[in-house]
Amino acid sequence: MDFPTFIMTLLSDNWLFFEDDEIIWDGKRHQIVGIQVNGAQITQFMEFVDSAMEDFDDIQDVVNYFLAFMNELEKDEGLIVPRNSIAPGIRKAIREGDLTGITLANLAACGGAFRIKFQDENNYVVIYDTRLGTGIPAFYDLIARMLWDLRQCLHSQKGVPFDVVFVSARNFDANEYIDIVPKMVPGAQENPGAMHIAACPKIALNVNSEKKNAAENNQHNYSERVTKISKEEFKMDALPRIEDALTKRISSDEYISISEAVGFGFMQKRQEACNGAVNSSRSDEDNVTAMCREVARFNPIIARYVEYMLDLLDTQKELGASDEEIAKMTDEAEELLSLITDRFSCGNEYLDSVANDRAPIQLPDSFDELRNRISTIKK
Repeated sequence: MDFPTFIMTLLSDNWLFFEDDEIIWDGKRHQIVGIQVNGAQITQFMEFVDSAMEDFDDIQDVVNYFLAFMNELEKDEGLIVPRNSIAPGIRKAIREGDLTGITLANLAACGGAFRIKFQDENNYVVIYDTRLGTGIPAFYDLIARMLWDLRQCLHSQKGVPFDVVFVSARNFDANEYIDIVPKMVPGAQENPGAMHIAACPKIALNVNSEKKNAAENNQHNYSERVTKISKEEFKMDALPRIEDALTKRISSDEYISISEAVGFGFMQKRQEACNGAVNSSRSDEDNVTAMCREVARFNPIIARYVEYMLDLLDTQKELGASDEEIAKMTDEAEELLSLITDRFSCGNEYLDSVANDRAPIQLPDSFDELRNRISTIKK
C-alpha cells in the first residue's frame, strides 16, 4: 500500500482511534488533543507497520506521522461541510461541530464506515457505507479531495493524477455510529463509479435557497438576541458573558459556568434584598411579608435571564453543538428556571403562611412559555 492508504488503514482497521474527548471543536476547526493505540492489537502493531511501510522506528514515530497528516487535512477549508447540511443520522459520527478534514477521515474509524484500498500505483478503491453517500453533500468529491490532500504531503505523489473507484456496501459495524438516512440530503451526489483526479477536486455543496435563508435568519436571530439583552436594566455580573457568547460557539462547560454565575448572583442579590427589607421596629409578620414581596419582585427579572440563557442555547444549536452538549445545557437552563418560585419560605411554618396569605407570589407571565421552550428542546 502507499502512504495515504496506510494512514487511512490505521483508522479503518482500528489500529489507532480517538476517545470522545480527544477531538475538540473550537467553533471553526477541530483539534486533536489525544489519541489511543488499540491495546488489543498492540503486539501486532509494528508487524503491520513493517509489512506496509518502511523506515518507522517505533509506534510513537507512526503516531507522529499520522497526526501530521490529520492536521494537514484539517487545514483544507474545502473539506468543511456545515453540520446542518448533513443528515441527522450521520451527525453523531462526526462528533461536535461541522464536518472538517479530521472528522471526515475519522469516519473510517466509525466501524469502518469507509475504507480505502490500494489497487496499484495511483489507483484506489473506496468501499463505503451507502448512508455516507446519501447523508453527506458532495461525499464522493470530498473523499477524492481528501486523497488528493494526503498525496500532496508526499514529494513522489504531489500533483500526480490518480484514479478512484467507489463501491457501496451496507456496513453493520457502522450502525453503532450511523443511524438511518431515509433520503438524499441537498447536495448529495449519485455514485460516480470511477473518478479520474488530475487536479484538486472542487467541492460544490449546492446548498439550496432554503438553507441560505436559514443562515440569513440565524444572523438576524443573533442580532435580535444581542439587541434584546443590551436593553436589560438589571445588570448582573454575568450579563457581558451572555452577550459575548450569543454570537459564537461555546462548550457546554462554559454555558454551565455562565448559568451558574447567573444563578448564584440572583440567590445572593435576592437574599440581600430580603435582608434589607427587615426592620427591627416592625413585627415578624410584617417583616416576612416585606421579604415575600422582594422574592416576588425578583421573579420576572430571573425569567428574563432564563430567556437570555435559552436564546444562548438556541445559538449553540444553530452553530452545531452536539446533542449531548445541548442536553447538558438544557438541564442547566431548567435548573436556572427553578429559581422562580410561587411561594415564600423562611423556615417557620406560621410566618410562611402569614407572608404567603398577605402577599401571594405570582409566577411571571412568561413562565409557562419558558418551561415549554425547555420541554420542546428536551424532546
